[in-house]
Amino acid sequence: MESISGIYAICNTKTGEAYVGMARYFMMRAKDHRSALDRGVHHNRALQAAWTTDGATVFTLLLLRRYTWRELPLAEKRWLARARVAGVVLYNDQVRRGRKQAA
Repeated sequence: MESISGIYAICNTKTGEAYVGMARYFMMRAKDHRSALDRGVHHNRALQAAWTTDGATVFTLLLLRRYTWRELPLAEKRWLARARVAGVVLYNDQVRRGRKQAA
């Protein structure tokens, strides 16, 4: 299997909200997200709450663009900034239980 690194988004097609992340190994990261969300233990509480409420079928996981692993940190910051400017509500930014989620 080819190793793919890049920036991805988990999109809620019902609400338009999204979670943007980076992955050195995209396929493995996608499986990790899905597993955590299905088990109800995802680190991003806002995304987990939406997954639990809206159901897995309203979510899509997209590879936005491939990058080398060294480019990932800066690329992720840029994609998050673009999404915010475009008005996308990000699970990365949402607050649950009085705490801001880590980007």
